[in-house]
Amino acid sequence: MLAPQNNKARSIYSLDGVWDFKLDEDDEGLDGFWMSNKLYAPRPIPVPSSFNEISFDIDAYREDNIVWYQRTLDIPERHTSDRIFLRLEHFSGALEIFIDDENVASLASSSTPYEIDITSKFTPGENSLLTIRLDARNLKDSDQFAYAGLDGNIMLVCVPDAYIEDIYFATVGFIPLATGGLDSAQARYEIVLSDEDTPVKLELKDFQGKVVAESDEAEGTLEIPRPTAWSPKLPYLYTLCVASGDDYYEQKVGLRQVAVFEDGLTLNQEPIRLSGFNYEAMVAGFGRALSDAQIIKDFELMRWMGANAIFSSKGALSEQFLNLADTYGMLVIETPDSFDETGVKNLLARDKNHPSLITLAYVPDEQNSFADFKNHVIEFDYANLPLAQLLSDKAALDDASNADLLIFSPDLSKLEELSIDGFVRLISKELTALSENTTKPVVVYNFTPQAHEGKRSYFEELGSEDFQVAVLAELGRIFDANAQITGEFINHFTDIKLSGQEDGQNSDCAALFTIERQAKTSAYTQRVRWYILSGKAL
Repeated sequence: MLAPQNNKARSIYSLDGVWDFKLDEDDEGLDGFWMSNKLYAPRPIPVPSSFNEISFDIDAYREDNIVWYQRTLDIPERHTSDRIFLRLEHFSGALEIFIDDENVASLASSSTPYEIDITSKFTPGENSLLTIRLDARNLKDSDQFAYAGLDGNIMLVCVPDAYIEDIYFATVGFIPLATGGLDSAQARYEIVLSDEDTPVKLELKDFQGKVVAESDEAEGTLEIPRPTAWSPKLPYLYTLCVASGDDYYEQKVGLRQVAVFEDGLTLNQEPIRLSGFNYEAMVAGFGRALSDAQIIKDFELMRWMGANAIFSSKGALSEQFLNLADTYGMLVIETPDSFDETGVKNLLARDKNHPSLITLAYVPDEQNSFADFKNHVIEFDYANLPLAQLLSDKAALDDASNADLLIFSPDLSKLEELSIDGFVRLISKELTALSENTTKPVVVYNFTPQAHEGKRSYFEELGSEDFQVAVLAELGRIFDANAQITGEFINHFTDIKLSGQEDGQNSDCAALFTIERQAKTSAYTQRVRWYILSGKAL
């Protein structure tokens, strides 16, 4: 699946903006054929946004709503001979999508895009009615607040009738120079066309637009002389330009190889240590709908912290987030929405060409084992990424015998019954036991205690910022002394809103920043440690 693009052959028409919106408290909209006419007495709602974070109406604020969205579709008549797709980047809730009164799709909640071919469903140059029913009743699965709504970009994508369906690109290897640097790189590629008989021409260009490799085959290997590898220190991006018939597409790519050995994680054959946050997209007042400005601010905060990596433990990150991760040089570990074939395929279909994506992670799941997950990844992973598994118990360790990287998550509830010293000794003991059972590299996650903003305590009271600082300092000492640990992720980037709560004082506050992006005391102390680990000067 290619990201939407405006160029000489393709057009995008954004459907973002203010839509008509209506609650369906009694679930009567389908039987009442609300999709057949304009919604009666609607209220305005911004798209993208989480509707239950926008409204102060208690009925809309509930997390178990059925709601309806509506707007008109209208694109110029010149696209009559094009293929037209309705693209939804991500959404929280199950959807029924109607054009006029015809149901064109039924979709489950997803953090990866869906594209629906609606070429035959309406006529360019004429108005049609787009209506979406969103059912948020099954979103809640924890005590976290269940943001709901059309929280990603929505657009119409117009492409030529014979078009470029997909592009695959992966670095095969590097040949070093005896004097240092790189002599050449090899990258394999595949261009998928809707009409296989259409000729294809591709060029790989450097950042100045100079062609460094080219081919007229739809599949093959490119030899890139004197290449610049992509890394957090230098996130260098090339542009792969593909022309086929009337279609044209430009794909940003990076030359990088990631691998896992017994002594840790390597990027471009050099060891690398991960330092960063578990990232869940949310911002106060708007929910999961993050703008480019907000994402860039978050990356600037991470850069200020000395972080080089992001873990997404609850589904895929947005397309715009990954594009900026490529640009900033942030390393990303993602989990799919689900660990079955559909979840893995959807994630890799969108994210396969992002150099920032270095690992896919499996969280123990009742429906799918790690072996099932790995088989699905092998089938769809063009770049042969290493795989990680989150450990929760001994059974999970046994199941992860074929994982490349292990993610260790301590039991934070022990902090309530143990002193800081006792908790740190327990974690040290568990890590030692893990080392005795496996030599695989380990990433530590979910080890940060709660810290309510502004709560201070000379006695390092549980829940205070001083308690969080003390625990992180002691755990950092343990992590740094363990050569098996190749990375660490703070529980959350920002505090997380909990279900039924309307203020941040009762949030999950095991983060170093508030949801408004204000730094807690621990952010400053952790920043010093991460800079020391990276060898950079503050």
